[in-house]
Amino acid sequence: MEVQNASEERTKVAETQDAKVETIRENTEANLPSAKLLFSVIQKEYEYELNRMKNLEARTGMFLAFTGALLVFVASNIKLANIYSIKTTTVLQALPYNTLIILTLLTLACLLTAIVFFIRVISLETYKRLSLDSFSDESLPMLALHSEEKVAVALVSQYRIIIENSTVINNRKADFFNKGIRFILYALIVTVVAYVLSSFMVNP
Repeated sequence: MEVQNASEERTKVAETQDAKVETIRENTEANLPSAKLLFSVIQKEYEYELNRMKNLEARTGMFLAFTGALLVFVASNIKLANIYSIKTTTVLQALPYNTLIILTLLTLACLLTAIVFFIRVISLETYKRLSLDSFSDESLPMLALHSEEKVAVALVSQYRIIIENSTVINNRKADFFNKGIRFILYALIVTVVAYVLSSFMVNP
């Protein structure tokens, strides 16, 4: 008997909680004063991530061009072919020439690594978009019957998923971009050292 009473009491508590949740849901649907504000905020966040993607790809294109120009400079001004015509008799005499070869190869490795990272930035990524299922000919009339606030809340939910996906992809692209910049800086430093060294050692 006590078990039955306890079971009935738990059932009543559960029904009461369900009724409260349903009441809150109905009141929320009926009164959504902040829906438009939330939609405006989420739209700005969406535009921010969209502009972030465009800026990353635009800057990557410029640095790719700069990397190509630096490659041409290295190939034109640091002539390793002339080194092989120079004869040395001791390891100490050969050390500067070997150093120049290593610096040049290191420069090329840094530049090629930077190019790989930049290509990763501009490579195609699958960005999520707003689902058009709700705007089909069948569902659009039903959607139009809802209040503007309820539609705004539904769109906020979809935009949130899109922004989370875009943020992950853009963060990954930004990481590749920063790594590419670092390797360009390394290449610049090594290029300057190699160019100065070659100016003193290799006659054109």
